[in-house]
Amino acid sequence: MSILLVDIGNSRIKWGIGKDGRVAQTRAVFHDAERASGFKTVLDSLPDDIHRIFGCNVAGEKIAENFARCIEPRFAAGCEWISSTERCGGLENGYDQPELLGADRWAALYACFAIDETPALVVDAGTACTIDALLANGRHGGGLILPGIYLMERALRGDTSDIGTHSAKGRAGAGNSELFGASTEQAVRDGCLTALVGAVERAYGILQRIETGARLVITGGDAPRIIARLGVAFEHRPALVLEGLALMAKEESER
Repeated sequence: MSILLVDIGNSRIKWGIGKDGRVAQTRAVFHDAERASGFKTVLDSLPDDIHRIFGCNVAGEKIAENFARCIEPRFAAGCEWISSTERCGGLENGYDQPELLGADRWAALYACFAIDETPALVVDAGTACTIDALLANGRHGGGLILPGIYLMERALRGDTSDIGTHSAKGRAGAGNSELFGASTEQAVRDGCLTALVGAVERAYGILQRIETGARLVITGGDAPRIIARLGVAFEHRPALVLEGLALMAKEESER
């Protein structure tokens, strides 16, 4: 029997089919919190042997309620939503209040530690970009939360007069180098991307001084854009949160 793994973020719902701690058939669509759009796409794509839904949600209670109503005709038991705890399978939460760590971050950290018990910087580049340190002893060393590329661009265009006007009128030129844009539009896009790349590389450098041999693991919708500019070695795991959910569900079933 298989389970449906669900990761509801601020902009997208990502899902996959889990079996024996592994993930397959991953997909993602943008969702709308008000109309619960995107959820029907999930249900229409499911195989017949799904018996359980296991997931994480950082988009708020309303969208969780909408999702529950959508799946109720087929899954009366609803979805089992995870929350961050003090400990899980050898992983220790580094927050003063463990339950306040985002459930998606907890699942991503769990996947990294379960797959390879070595230190890592775990980056999830979505609507918000989260950066978490995983130490060698399995302890979460804390993290950073930054606005993602879209939020940075929206703030610049919406909260400044000239930039918003010029970027709307301008076109994205090729630029004069790999960094500097030749138009306001390109300068905004490359500036926001460079800010995130710089934050990731700086955080990674600091962690490497604390934990020799730490690896960089990156996931999220904007991961490919960041990866294209990184000057350090990395591991790209697009389904990292779903992998964590699959492993958590497997551990739970074996207790």
